Amino acid sequence: MIRPTVGPLLAAAWLTLCAAVPATAADLIIFHKYDTPPPDHLEPFVSQYKPAEAYAECDMVLTGEIEGHELEYFHAIYDYTPDGPYGSSYSDYVNNSVLCLDSTGGDFDTALEIAGFLARIGAGLETRVIDGDTCTSACSILFFAGAWLEEGETVLWAKHRSIAATAKLGVHAPRIDLGDGDRFTGAAAVNGAYSHAIRNAAGIFTMSQRRDTQGDLFMNTYLFQRTLETPPRGMYYIDTVGDALLADVAVTGIDIRARLDEDLIEAICDNVFMLDDGMFDWAFGPTWKRHPLASMPMIWEDFQKAVAAAWIDDADFSYDIQLEQGDGHIYGVARGYRTGGPYSAQDCLVRLDTYADIGDVDLLARQRDAHEASTAMNAIQVMIGTQFPSGGYDPADYAFQSTPRRYWQGLLDRDVEPRAYPMLIAYPMTSFLADLPGVDAEPTAQPEGDTGSGIMDALAEFDCDQLWLRRNFIFHVNGYCFDSELGKQVFGNDECHTKSPDLDDEQQHLVSLIREMEDLKGCR
Repeated sequence: MIRPTVGPLLAAAWLTLCAAVPATAADLIIFHKYDTPPPDHLEPFVSQYKPAEAYAECDMVLTGEIEGHELEYFHAIYDYTPDGPYGSSYSDYVNNSVLCLDSTGGDFDTALEIAGFLARIGAGLETRVIDGDTCTSACSILFFAGAWLEEGETVLWAKHRSIAATAKLGVHAPRIDLGDGDRFTGAAAVNGAYSHAIRNAAGIFTMSQRRDTQGDLFMNTYLFQRTLETPPRGMYYIDTVGDALLADVAVTGIDIRARLDEDLIEAICDNVFMLDDGMFDWAFGPTWKRHPLASMPMIWEDFQKAVAAAWIDDADFSYDIQLEQGDGHIYGVARGYRTGGPYSAQDCLVRLDTYADIGDVDLLARQRDAHEASTAMNAIQVMIGTQFPSGGYDPADYAFQSTPRRYWQGLLDRDVEPRAYPMLIAYPMTSFLADLPGVDAEPTAQPEGDTGSGIMDALAEFDCDQLWLRRNFIFHVNGYCFDSELGKQVFGNDECHTKSPDLDDEQQHLVSLIREMEDLKGCR
């Protein structure tokens, strides 16, 4: 039976939301935001009230303890029929809705079943944990299952989940539950409880292997390691910049602000070193970490040791940091990462899209939602070059390394591909998310005389399909045209891919640049 959320139960759940106190049992509430009535299968879940301001971005909210029946909720909202005349069937009416989560967890079996169901039908259900809310334990399984579905010229099913900087997202291993207060009740009970915990661990492993249509993991190996190694009565929180980057979790409601100076270039390069084993060549083994999936606190400790141990004073290398401005970018290079023993060092090159001057404090990105926090929308580009000691090499062969901009172009000419990282990498890895600056109320105006040439340079690297997806994503997140007859937003015509009243000036400017690049490439 589906537990309805109408009448007194709905009212109680709504009061719970307003008070921000988790309910004892899980409830799913849908905020129907259209003038037309909702489909009949959604009626048991629809709130008769407008969401509180904090939940304005949410289409539905799941609160409370996951107790074992919640899979029925999701079968119901998708009007799922497993054994129809033509096989299973479901409704896509709630696809690309936003599911906000506020739960301390509960039953792992149920959470894994829900995640498996959403993956099986390819559901587009974004997940978010908003400002001040909590999603821990089994709730995190639902969170990592978040995705959006784009059906147009191509079909794209992509992971799409985010946390506010002050939200709590935590993971731990499934517990061995013997019942009766965990008192010893015999070998059969112990074996059964152990088998149950192992099945849950296997389910989490299965989820860690699940990929979207772009090949991205819904739950990467860093998260899988943190989940299984954290005792059931403990909690590992994704609460630092490093954890969010390593776990591939988008952080929203923040501005990425930084002073464009040597400290920023060094911080980005140090972060890339800690984040991405494959970016630098390490001469003394596959990694400098104590093990490849070490936690953020361990990585930070090992990084300090690795840098100190690799420093060799008797080799002739450059150890400087330089910045150069040009063509709508800031180019930076941090030279002398000692990864090759006495034989070579590596230089880290950074390119930032900005028209601000060197030394200015600049708003590099505004992350209001998961899309804006992704590398598809905003990214810092990094390349690695090799530096050899003086003597034994023709200086003319390495003259291109003289300035950051020449160095960057020289590596491109040698077919070195830049790698894109989330803008969050501009902050130190050990910074707490809750301490990051929030989004300002007013959007930043375009600089005087800005033609968007820096953004156009970045867009020129995309093919027609990638440009279409990025343009369409902006409307997916912020709003397409609204069709009053259908009672929903639509995207089936060219006008709705060009302009929408829900876009601010900054977003509309980006859409215009993408359209311009599509015309230049003959995409339309």
